[in-house]
Amino acid sequence: MAMTKCKECGEAVSDQAESCPHCGVPLKAKKEGKGSKGGRRQFGCGSLILVLIIMGAIGSILDPHGGTGGGGSGSDNSRSSTTDWRQEDNSIMAYIMMEDFVKDRLKSPSTAEFPGVWDGRNEHISKAGAQTYKINSYVDAQNSFGASIRTRFTGTIKQISKDRWQLQSLTLHE
Repeated sequence: MAMTKCKECGEAVSDQAESCPHCGVPLKAKKEGKGSKGGRRQFGCGSLILVLIIMGAIGSILDPHGGTGGGGSGSDNSRSSTTDWRQEDNSIMAYIMMEDFVKDRLKSPSTAEFPGVWDGRNEHISKAGAQTYKINSYVDAQNSFGASIRTRFTGTIKQISKDRWQLQSLTLHE
């Protein structure tokens, strides 16, 4: 162990000491290794790209509609493309399409709030025949005075092709 002089107070100090025992001034700068700055690890562009690749891989595994992973042998995409739309239960889509027809009849359609899944929306839909659905529900929206009111509605909607729906009846109970 060698002795050196403190640059601040001039006293003898061990060359192994990190600070002067007499005046407390730091004697050694912290060691900075490769890829570090001030004792913290710096991540480069390569690390960022690696993180993005890993996140993309995880996202494709968890995405039920896209990518190649997670769906087992068949995945929902292959099943739905071969299934005839007339054989599917499209009650949720019927409700969504009915929302558009109801909005067309409101004073302020942009303020329309329909019940969500957690509000029991599925209980507002009943099957009324082949690809025909009866919906008995409500919408909260502003009237012409700006007051939010609840309007009950009853309607029947029919799916006439894979992407087309026909309104058969709609009554707003105000």
